[in-house]
Amino acid sequence: MVCAASRDADPHATAIVREAVACLVRTLGDLGEPGPVVLAGGLPAAGTPVRDGVLRVLSERGRKPRTSLDPAAGAAWLAGRPLSPLDPADLHRAMLGGVA
Repeated sequence: MVCAASRDADPHATAIVREAVACLVRTLGDLGEPGPVVLAGGLPAAGTPVRDGVLRVLSERGRKPRTSLDPAAGAAWLAGRPLSPLDPADLHRAMLGGVA
């Protein structure tokens, strides 16, 4: 409902979307780690104004995020990072295949 209202230029919905984008991008910044950026979950992974905003900000920062195709595999990768001797990108390739 908020995303639809934001697309219709509702100022309150647009403010909520802007705050969601800021929170997601801030969380990524708080991690402070190199490695792939993967968008997952209903708002960042689907065609929503939240996704559009996150992609715009990350693009401005030179980041090229991917979209999660399997949330469970992504969660396993996140859980395995502190336990693996591999760097995050190599672990991602080993667990999920393809390019990290």
